[in-house]
Amino acid sequence: MKPALHLVSRSAQAATARALRVAVAAPDRFARLGLTTLLERFDDLHVVGDIDIDERIASRVRVVNPDVLLVDIQSTDPALLRDVDCPAVVLLASVLDASNAFAAGAGAVLLRSAAPERLHAALHAVTNDLVVADSEIASAVFDQRARPVEDLEESLTHRELEVMQQLAAGRTNRDIASVLGITEHTVKFHVNSILEKLNAESRTEAVVRAARLGIVVI
Repeated sequence: MKPALHLVSRSAQAATARALRVAVAAPDRFARLGLTTLLERFDDLHVVGDIDIDERIASRVRVVNPDVLLVDIQSTDPALLRDVDCPAVVLLASVLDASNAFAAGAGAVLLRSAAPERLHAALHAVTNDLVVADSEIASAVFDQRARPVEDLEESLTHRELEVMQQLAAGRTNRDIASVLGITEHTVKFHVNSILEKLNAESRTEAVVRAARLGIVVI
């Protein structure tokens, strides 16, 4: 079995001391290899390690000590990134997990189809405390033209607030049912009520609107 963490030699690190140190993370080693190959075309980026994504990712990132982490999240729960203590750029297959990735602390969220130059720019941007999102993701998560949040006519119940917080953490209905000790049917009922009260068309939009209202913290 190949090690989950690969370290680059000190001499190689010294040779590129002025380059941005990037660690690559993905649950699939071929994805990590592909991203490493892509990044190596840029002289100002230096890949210092590749990391498997599991519950130990935070400790592995600390060992590599990169300036920024590039993550191909694939089907992995973005919540695993919560304890990573360096800026992270997350790649997604679709916009559905974008709010969860930002909630987990990602500084940039791009679609997996993003051009290499865009990825390069995002890696540098997050090290300067900037937030970056593909236009499609920005429209879904941050678009200020969305329906106003001031129209919340009915407050969420205590149980709905609990469910809302679980939604913000990116949990599925099954996970929420397990955490709160209720049935999946009951969770679905509460989620539908939350969407209606927040005038949201999706769970992602509900999380964003709830955050703007101060109902949840992401």
